[in-house]
Amino acid sequence: ERVDVVVKLGGSAITEKDVFETVSASRLEAATAAVAHAVSAGRKVVVVHGAGSFGHFQAKQYRVKEGRQYDTTGLGFAATRVSVTKLSHLVVSAFVKASVPAVAVAPCSLWTTVDGSDDCVELDHVSQLLARGFVPILHGDCVLDHSRGFTILSGDTVVEALCARFSPARAVFLTDVAGVYPSPPEPDIDPGPPIPLIHVDIDGEIKTQITTTQADHDVTGGVKAKIKSAAQIARLCKAPVVIARVDSSIARVAIAALDLELDIGSEPLPGCTVVRLVGTTS
Repeated sequence: ERVDVVVKLGGSAITEKDVFETVSASRLEAATAAVAHAVSAGRKVVVVHGAGSFGHFQAKQYRVKEGRQYDTTGLGFAATRVSVTKLSHLVVSAFVKASVPAVAVAPCSLWTTVDGSDDCVELDHVSQLLARGFVPILHGDCVLDHSRGFTILSGDTVVEALCARFSPARAVFLTDVAGVYPSPPEPDIDPGPPIPLIHVDIDGEIKTQITTTQADHDVTGGVKAKIKSAAQIARLCKAPVVIARVDSSIARVAIAALDLELDIGSEPLPGCTVVRLVGTTS
């Protein structure tokens, strides 16, 4: 099934990441509006959202990522899933309110891993939903793992699998900042413009100098993992990845416009970061 764009809603973009299980209503509304605009223009969209302040705290407390060795009863797995599916319900409800025919799809039922790496990924259900005009909404989740018993599957890994299966024209990562900066922005200090282009070579190596940080409760790898995921998508799918602020005008354009009315491979878009494979212009 054709897909025009895979959209990743960062957990920090749609939740108050340092406040337990708290949605950012204004940023979630901006995200749903941007996707609704694309869907109304006839675009085929798949959405993946991170957990933010839902799930990460429970996953860290019970060390769910490390599996049955630490979460011996599986209670952490269950509690983390309660939290992330609570957010999924809120996100899907917001999309439906914005007149988007969104349907939640839990990766827990689609994925198995071996020592944290993908083993079996079943995306036919996503394809069938797309064929019938729905917008599938997936998320970071807890999944069964053949080595650990179970583990954490990040939303970025979900995005990579979707891009590998459906070969979208681009992926768009929506965050709480305007893109990727040369070094972590300091509070109350203007960080200046984000890096306009991040180049990735054919081996997936990032060729642009970046310094990153990670929140204490983020069990999925923080900003560095997000950039590496974008690099993998750019390499494997030969598709550009746009990283933009969720409530920015460029986010809306990046999701809806197939050609962006700009060559995002060679000409930097204002107010965002584009990750692309070296030697490509699309």
